[in-house]
Amino acid sequence: MDEVKDLIERLFRTELPSRALDTEVAKALGWKEEADGVWVNTQGGRSPRAPFYTSSLHAIYTFASSLSPRGGASWENGVASAQIGDGRLIQAKTPEIAMCIAAILAVHSKGD
Repeated sequence: MDEVKDLIERLFRTELPSRALDTEVAKALGWKEEADGVWVNTQGGRSPRAPFYTSSLHAIYTFASSLSPRGGASWENGVASAQIGDGRLIQAKTPEIAMCIAAILAVHSKGD
């Protein structure tokens, strides 16, 4: 759980998309990289690389929609917000990053 907490803290501080963070976010959301380099998620989805979660609102919103039919993201004047279901309202520099944080919290709060 310390790794997840550290990732969330770094996401709150980041201002730009990052492929390195995409990889960490994907792992935190349940994706695994197989020996052949193909990424597999818990629903059986396969991808040749980790999804572009920190730069693609479509990618992270699609994942978030699998967690709850309710939620969304908004942005205005340099701050973005995101929420998934009844989860915490998250504010970050971009809607993608806010949605990443909200998704990680939703995944890791299940069973609490």
